[in-house]
Amino acid sequence: MTAASVDGIPPLADRRLADLVLRQAAARPSQPYVTFAATGSTWTYAEFADQAARFAGGLRALGHSIGDRIGIMLPNDPEYLLGWFGSLFAGTVDVAVNSALTKGRLAHQLRVAGVTTLICRADGARAVAEVCRDLPSLKRIVSVGDGVPDLGLEHLSFDSLLTSPPAERYPSSPKDTATIRYTSGTTGPAKAVALTHSRLTVFANQFVWLTGYTAEDALYTCFPLHHGIASTLGVVTTLVSGGHLIVDDRFSASGYWDSIRRHDATLAHIINPLLPILLAQPPSSHDRDHRCARLWTAVPNEQFESRFRTQLINFYGQSEGGAIAVIPPGEEAPQGSSGRESDLFEIQIVDDDDYPVTAGEVGEIVWRPKQPHLMTPGYVGDPESTVRAWQNLWFHSGDAGKLDADGYLFLIGRQGDQIRRKGVNISAEEVEAAASEYGPVVIAAAVAVPSELGESEVKLCVVADSADFDPAALHTHLREALPPEMVPRFIEVRDSLPLTDTHKVRKAVLRGEGVTASVIDFEAHRFAGGSSFPASGQ
Repeated sequence: MTAASVDGIPPLADRRLADLVLRQAAARPSQPYVTFAATGSTWTYAEFADQAARFAGGLRALGHSIGDRIGIMLPNDPEYLLGWFGSLFAGTVDVAVNSALTKGRLAHQLRVAGVTTLICRADGARAVAEVCRDLPSLKRIVSVGDGVPDLGLEHLSFDSLLTSPPAERYPSSPKDTATIRYTSGTTGPAKAVALTHSRLTVFANQFVWLTGYTAEDALYTCFPLHHGIASTLGVVTTLVSGGHLIVDDRFSASGYWDSIRRHDATLAHIINPLLPILLAQPPSSHDRDHRCARLWTAVPNEQFESRFRTQLINFYGQSEGGAIAVIPPGEEAPQGSSGRESDLFEIQIVDDDDYPVTAGEVGEIVWRPKQPHLMTPGYVGDPESTVRAWQNLWFHSGDAGKLDADGYLFLIGRQGDQIRRKGVNISAEEVEAAASEYGPVVIAAAVAVPSELGESEVKLCVVADSADFDPAALHTHLREALPPEMVPRFIEVRDSLPLTDTHKVRKAVLRGEGVTASVIDFEAHRFAGGSSFPASGQ
């Protein structure tokens, strides 16, 4: 079976990102490629190709060699895309850095990737100034806008690089690393994932096939460009389809559907944690007044799909691979399933010793590609994690899941979310799902905290939309909805939860906090901090 015959995937020789830009610029030069919602500015395909080539010329004029690491630490600015694709044209490798990072996490990402030139705004440069002494490879700042402090490094303006003559694109191999993207870091330090031209192009083609994204569609995204949702599944998928991408600067619960209507988007990005937030918005006569027929990616939700007249498209994938389990267009899967293994990947569920478990039994999801050049070549600067993830000829996802008798995959959650209490393994996702069924709860996160009896206790952190929210009533609901061993001992009501920029809860932070003074201990009937338990909890 050839690559071209699988899910519309092009042959290896055609998987170069810069070539995608040039092909679309030639095929549809005056068609809008990307619009930035915050400013309304738009590039056509031809304009974008020209500007990216000019920025590449600027990078080459600075003396950058093939494979040099160009850090991009920007919000959803037009300069982000020019920096990224200018780097591709020049043969350098861009490193996507969260523009909100500071201190140790920022230093870690710049140092691990070996960034030599960093593109940033003034606030990013100020954050870098605090850790600059720990970054021996960083030599140059390319600034967007004014107010950038003196870091004792070479300093140029972004616009100055655009004055260079357009550069011919470097003839990269599809097997070369094109970009370095960091994992979300929900369970520990973020890892630098090397992504090749082939890996990015294949995943983008899978998205186009699964969503039916065509040149007549407009795709709306409000996720950060340094993350794979907006980049691979937005920027690159649009190059594959020939469609129109609308990039917003951030997610707004009250403005999400307004933005979709304003830009007449027919497709949009979404993730599971945002569904209850959007459902919590006051119902409106305009809820179904839009043309956005498909949202990627979230588990199908009848209430959401009915209210907003749209389809939620689900899949299972990882930064390291792509769409590993899918629900092909026109097919249905059991409720809660991520589909079956795609034509490109093989899936198993294994126990702690890497032996396959029986159908319906929970274990770790492991997978491997059926063809070459479909996944990451490894974690940059972290060979130990690369070796640890790839054991016994399978990539170990770190996710807990199960396969039913028909091969449908069900994601249970991150393995770090597995809580062992009194000899019983507890799924954090099941606890969170039960908590989310309680009306006032907007978002819930369950983690393990140490128990004085050994193993763990369950700590549930919730954000509620009611000023008079009663934790005891939630606890009563959980006692009715869950087996006794799964009912959280600790509940903490918070104004917000620590989130990644794609709205995933940072479970490692919550675990690290342990049992704080504001946690209610329902076993001891008191506040963990020592004050008496409220009357409603007696």
